[in-house]
Amino acid sequence: MSTAAPLAAPARPLPSPFDRIDQLTGSPQPEATWWAALVQALDRLEERTLEHRANHPRLHSQLSFDAPHLADRATTMNRELDGVRQQVRAARNLVGDRVGDPGAVREVSTVAAQVARRLRRWEQRASDLLHNAYRVDMGGE
Repeated sequence: MSTAAPLAAPARPLPSPFDRIDQLTGSPQPEATWWAALVQALDRLEERTLEHRANHPRLHSQLSFDAPHLADRATTMNRELDGVRQQVRAARNLVGDRVGDPGAVREVSTVAAQVARRLRRWEQRASDLLHNAYRVDMGGE
C-alpha cells in the first residue's frame, strides 16, 4: 500500500513590497506585528534596489552601444538609485530606533511611504528610459 503525500495549500504569492508598504502605512498600528511587517517590507525594498544595481552595469553598457545619447541619463539614474537605497536603509534604521514607540508610528509610516514612492518613481523612469531606447529610438527592433 502506498502512502499519498498530504495535500498542501498552494502558497500565496507575496504582495509587492510597494503594496505591502501602502497597506501598512495606510493603517499604521503600534503593535509588534506591524513593526515587524514594516521592517520586512523595507528589507524587500532594499533587495529590489540591489537587484536593480546588479543589472545596471549590463544595461548601461547596452544603452551606451544602442542609444549612446541616453547613457548619461542611465548614469544619473544609477546615482539616484544609490540615493534611494540609502534612504531605504535610513528608513529601516529609523524603524529599528523607534520600534515599539506608539508616538513614532506616524513618523515611521510617513518615511516608509515616502521612500516607497521614490523607488516607484525611479522604476517608472527606468522603464521609460528603456522604452525610449528600444521602442522610440530604435523603432522597436
